[in-house]
This record gives sequence, structure tokens and C-alpha cells, in this order.
Amino acid sequence: MTTDQAEAEPKQMSAEGTMTSDGLLSFTEGSATILFKERNEAFYNPVQEFNRDLSVSNLTLFAAEKKAATGKGIKILEALAATGLRSIRYAKEVPDVEQVIANDISSIAVENIRRNAEYNKVPAGLLVAKQGDAAMAMYEARALPLNEKYDVVDLDPYGSPMDFLDGAVQAVSEGGLLAVTATDMAVLCGPHSDVCYTSKFPFLLFFLISFFSIQFE
Repeated sequence: MTTDQAEAEPKQMSAEGTMTSDGLLSFTEGSATILFKERNEAFYNPVQEFNRDLSVSNLTLFAAEKKAATGKGIKILEALAATGLRSIRYAKEVPDVEQVIANDISSIAVENIRRNAEYNKVPAGLLVAKQGDAAMAMYEARALPLNEKYDVVDLDPYGSPMDFLDGAVQAVSEGGLLAVTATDMAVLCGPHSDVCYTSKFPFLLFFLISFFSIQFE
């Protein structure tokens, strides 16, 4: 290998990703690669790769069912998009996606989403990066007719999703899919029982009620 070839190769950074020749941190997951100028400029949790894999699989089936039933693709809102990795994977890996809205309140995160979408060659109209409060982004959709709301609303907050559920159920279309990730297992498993009752229990109760409502409907 020549010196020029060695300089062009990414430098390995173990669990911290790879360093590209132009000084950007690079992480690859599924068919997507995301870039950072600095590791902490937008939140990225590599441990959740399996969660995102499951989301891609579920949305692929959901989109296929909708396409077969209506002849239309799906419109997705990721309300707290951070790096945009999940939205980019939806755009690249899920067939029959009409549009993905990748929303984040941080201007740095939105800049990151646009850079990553361009790097992954995602068409601008397919993935739209939007800066705004997650709750407001969902509440804006509640005045729309049911068939014009988001087919999928994806919530993956840093902390409890409880604060976002009211907006989420108003933003999702009739027959749509609400995808919620709650990663705070220390609270759910009991070491902080007071937080579990005040923050997590309403969230769990909401889904238990929803589950049994669907089962007995």
C-alpha cells in the first residue's frame, strides 16, 4: 500500500466509529452512513441499532400492506430525529415511502441531518429536515383530515416519551402506526420506583389500555 493510499483509507476508531480522510467521524448502520464534525454534536446511540432494524422491518410490512390496499405509499414523521439516521434508513431501506419528515429542535442537529441525507444521496423531496419543537410538529397535523395525517409517527426521545404521546396520537392517520421507544430500563426495572410511578407508569398504562382496546374491539 502506498502512502497516498494509506492516507485515503479511513482510520479506525474502534467503538467510536471511523475517522474519514477529511476529519469527520463516520458511523455506518444498515445502508446508511452518518457523519459528525464532533462526536457530541447530535445524539447517537449505537446500542439501539437492533431497535432501528426492527423499525425498518415493521415499516416495510406496514408500507406494503398500505400499498396493496390503497395504492399509495406512506408518509413518516420522526419527531426527534437527532442525527437523522433512523429517517435516512427509512428513506433508503423501506419501499413505498413517499416522504420522511426528520424534525429536531436543535439547529445543529438539523444541519447534521441535511449533511447526512446529502452524503447518503437521499433525494431532497424524499427526506425533509425540519427544525421545530417535537410536540408542536405533531400538533400542527391535528387539524388535517385523518387521511392526510402521518401514516407513521416515530418517537425515540431522550427520556420518557410520555410528554409526546398526546401530540403523537393526534398526528397519526386513521389506521396509522405509532412507533415509540423507551430506553430507560433502570426506571422501568424498579431501582427508581418513584420516577417509575410518576413518569413511566402512565406511559405503560396508556399502552396496556390501547392493547386491550384493540384486542376486544
